[in-house]
Amino acid sequence: MSNSVLHQRSSKDVLFALLKQNRSFQIGLGLKLVIGSLFASAYLTELFSPFIRSAINGDLWQVYRNFYAVKPNAFPYPPVMLYILSASRFIGSIFGVTSGPASFTDLFFIRLPLLFGDIVVLLVLIKWLRNVKAVVKWYWFNPIVIYITYIHGQLDILPTAFLCLSLYYLFTNRFYHFVVFLAIACATKFHIVLAIPLLAIYIYRIKQLDNKVLLRGSLFFFGLVLALNCPFMFQDGYIKMVYQNAEQNKVFESFFNLFDNYRFIFVPAAYMVILYLMFQLKFINKDILLIFLALSFGIITFFIVPSQGWYLWNMPFFIYFVIRFSAQEKYLFLLLNITYFLFFIISPKSDLPQVAQLIVARAASAGNLYSALLAYGFNVDVVLQVMFTLLQTTLLLFCISLFRLGILQIRKYKIYSQPYLIGICGDSASGKTTLSNSIMDLLGTRNTLVLKGDDMHRWERGHEKWEQITHLNPKANWLHRDLADLTDLKAGKKIQRRSYNHTSGKFTEEVKVKARRVIIYEGLHAFYLREVSNIYDLKIFMSPSEELRRYWKIQRDVNERGHQYQDVVDAIDKRVPDAIGHIIDQQTEADIVFSIIRSDSIGVNPSNDEKFALRATCANDIYFEGLLDGLINIAGLKIGHTIDRYKQVMTLEGDIGSTQVNEVAESLQLNVEELIGNAPLWQDNFYGVMQLFVLYYIFNNLKKTGVLLGQDEL
Repeated sequence: MSNSVLHQRSSKDVLFALLKQNRSFQIGLGLKLVIGSLFASAYLTELFSPFIRSAINGDLWQVYRNFYAVKPNAFPYPPVMLYILSASRFIGSIFGVTSGPASFTDLFFIRLPLLFGDIVVLLVLIKWLRNVKAVVKWYWFNPIVIYITYIHGQLDILPTAFLCLSLYYLFTNRFYHFVVFLAIACATKFHIVLAIPLLAIYIYRIKQLDNKVLLRGSLFFFGLVLALNCPFMFQDGYIKMVYQNAEQNKVFESFFNLFDNYRFIFVPAAYMVILYLMFQLKFINKDILLIFLALSFGIITFFIVPSQGWYLWNMPFFIYFVIRFSAQEKYLFLLLNITYFLFFIISPKSDLPQVAQLIVARAASAGNLYSALLAYGFNVDVVLQVMFTLLQTTLLLFCISLFRLGILQIRKYKIYSQPYLIGICGDSASGKTTLSNSIMDLLGTRNTLVLKGDDMHRWERGHEKWEQITHLNPKANWLHRDLADLTDLKAGKKIQRRSYNHTSGKFTEEVKVKARRVIIYEGLHAFYLREVSNIYDLKIFMSPSEELRRYWKIQRDVNERGHQYQDVVDAIDKRVPDAIGHIIDQQTEADIVFSIIRSDSIGVNPSNDEKFALRATCANDIYFEGLLDGLINIAGLKIGHTIDRYKQVMTLEGDIGSTQVNEVAESLQLNVEELIGNAPLWQDNFYGVMQLFVLYYIFNNLKKTGVLLGQDEL
């Protein structure tokens, strides 16, 4: 099944499709089940497995206390990890797994939850990257993940899976699902707390959540974490084994002495720098959050001598960017995998060949490569230091590469470095404001600033000048003030601007206006001045059929603005010469002209019950066939497309729901959150299609500049 189809389905359907259709996934699944049942280090056979057996044999609530007195490092994980593995091991006992020493079946049932977590990470990456082939290749067969989880026997894949799942729910705007799985992740392994400040910055800057929702979510998170830890949190053995163990204390071992009695500790200092860098960014999206998560976990493994399992924390995020950025750094990532094994194979703590102890009994007491080389007189310590240097240097280079690709490069481009300006022009009641609101729904109200040309009318309603000149005449508007405002906003400056109240006909007091990521200017003369026309990144002209526009004008001015019917009709007729002379010809400046027109089956008088068609006209050098191919699959939607030497015209007739619009956007990889940092609110029918056209144009425009990097089949 193709990438463009598979990623749109539910996670359950994706998994079933992988099981049935993806041969690579099937091979990887079989491989992991087999080696997971055959290999295990002493961590699993002598520490984790006995601890779990003791818990399910009636010692659950005292297991941390009892084991701490004998083996203080037996199980340095919070209770959720214990609950999950104990449940799996208990199921194994039903099928005849004994309570004795670790066996093949014992390993199988302990590895099942790890396999489940591994699959969760795989599915999340598929959802994020929309590239099944690349994710299966780079993640499912990643040797570090396979070694740590299925050979060595560390358990870090489970908290990593819960973290990825919580991020998935965060990015899909399911806030309380996010809170639940983040709490579970923290109650599975303590290092997940490193993500909390970064997540807080992202939520504060991106997610437009009510303060009450944030407060309830925070209280629920901390309450759930406490509840999950509650049975053990007052046990001294539990606190020391889980939160004060030797591995965690390594964080404070990398330092240099500033003065006689003071140390500068690298890890907290580096983490503070990471938090500061993220907080000061003007723009944050999903990619940037994932980059900083990768950097945070990477910095831990860089400044200390890590355990084998700690490198797994980075893998999903590293692999995400290898695929996301067209594998520009894939060779560096491959080198990271190689240097990882070179170091941990030669390390004096290496568990090779002991991991084969269940297959070959004498392997349990066999020496590792370090001891063998030492016995032959090699200066193995020098080799070890070189391997460690290569590993950590490669890790550092990869983190630098992430920062360069994901942040420094992205910030050079428009919509990240300066506002993206959209101009919407058209006659009165042509649909400018409706389209403007639709684009704001698409790109987010927090990211979008809307300026209205009516704010620059010269006079308030009732002024005698309106008897001599219409609103459509450029002389009735301060057009050059609009030019100055747009120029300042594009440069990132603040402006002072008033608004025009259509109900009262009065101007408001001027207020300070600050630029946002996207600026929409809608007005009668949006493209009238040459310099203003040239300042936009996207120009749209609204040109509905005249009968429909007159109908909209009368309905709006009578029902919404309180005008008399005859006054509105007279005003329309009075403005015709100025519309022809000053408004209509501006459409030659537009990148896209949208026209809502009557279909052949419509009667004379427009009404809400009648059918319409949408016509979009633009230059012929914009490749819209991909968008049309996505729309043509919508049942009941009729598509037409003509092209000549200068322009192309697309017509659409029929109904399309917001859900279908979203599906088309996903199939075309029009990821709004990647672009602007928030999830879109899609409209139904023609304005939903207009949203698609606008987004498609923006994406193609930015791809030409290089900001939106493609996703090659890796």
